[in-house]
Amino acid sequence: MKLIKTLALGTLALALASMASAVTVKVTGSTAFRASLYASIINQLGNGTVKAAYVGSSLAGANQAVFSNGTDTVQACMAGSVGGINWIVNDVNVATAPGGNTATAWLSVSNITGATATASSTTSAVTGGSVAASPVWDAASIADFTMSDSLQDSTPYDSGTTGITLTGAAGGNLGVVQFVMAKGTQHPLIPAGSYNALTNMSALAFQNLANQGIVPLSYFTGVATDNAYNVVLVGRDNDSGTRLATTFETGLGSVDTAMSQFRAFDGANDVGSGTGVVVKSLTGVLPQAGYASGSQVKKVLNAAVDSTALVGGKPFILVAYVGTGDKPTAAAQVLTYNGYAQNATATQNGQYSFWTYEQAYYKTTDAAKIAKIEAIAGGVQSTYATVSGGLLNSSMLVSRGSEGTVVF
Repeated sequence: MKLIKTLALGTLALALASMASAVTVKVTGSTAFRASLYASIINQLGNGTVKAAYVGSSLAGANQAVFSNGTDTVQACMAGSVGGINWIVNDVNVATAPGGNTATAWLSVSNITGATATASSTTSAVTGGSVAASPVWDAASIADFTMSDSLQDSTPYDSGTTGITLTGAAGGNLGVVQFVMAKGTQHPLIPAGSYNALTNMSALAFQNLANQGIVPLSYFTGVATDNAYNVVLVGRDNDSGTRLATTFETGLGSVDTAMSQFRAFDGANDVGSGTGVVVKSLTGVLPQAGYASGSQVKKVLNAAVDSTALVGGKPFILVAYVGTGDKPTAAAQVLTYNGYAQNATATQNGQYSFWTYEQAYYKTTDAAKIAKIEAIAGGVQSTYATVSGGLLNSSMLVSRGSEGTVVF
């Protein structure tokens, strides 16, 4: 009898210990380093054994996802670095987009089936999980930490203005986030020679494009006949760290600097949202508006353009700025920046300057959550920064103080 009681008490103690150690962590922020974050989460929870569910066409590209090893759970709603810092600083319920529905941010763990998830730093792959076809959402709430390719004090929610200094994960910079300028697919009415002649974007040319939204192709190519075609800007909203990196890098100013940008539509359906597949028309947006994630911009850049689509009565080429994890599928669509092609060597040695440092910020004092946050951030820093097309800090031969400053 004593043995039975002892075993029963032991089993109960183990069960209680397991319940006590279970932790759920919610993360928001940077879509540019989304795949690196997910890879580290998978590894921390148990690579190849952790189960996941997501909304979208792939786990690596999903802005809403949930991961669990049966004990610990991580929920992700990624909608931009600047927005993420705002939500953490001000204890605001996370939304899927600025002004969006806060009730559809956190995928419930009940969406998870038996599908496991895996991550590899060598192949830069995050795979597996199951699609939440009819998502079940948890109640709206704040996030525990945010991933950010922007320094807090580069955003409107800086420590001086808010009086709140967020805690950065141990080790500081988690890696280097690289960005690119890229163009959309070829319009059927634009000759290949003219389309292929758009190969570079300079900082000053981007300032012009961002101010006007529509610029003749001849401005970029120097060929008078290319005045018959336009170049049109597609971009991110002002919750985006990618937008912040771009405005600082090109000398436009802060993330709230007005930009003339467009969204792409297939009839009434937004191509970026995935409801449309062919670009048939463009609609201008408010000066601080744009797409909520890099994956949405990538869909626009990858989409075919209908022959009837015109802007200002002219066929057009779309141009956008994205993190390397959201580059368009065709390598030929990626532009050089200030004359240099984006690649690891050019960034590591200082020729290519369109990059920032990734951060992980939190305000929570919950020890169990902090331990999980630090473990996930540490995995990105040591191993998984490359999964999103980023670089490890240890590989860099140059450095900079903040976004858009001199590369030393």
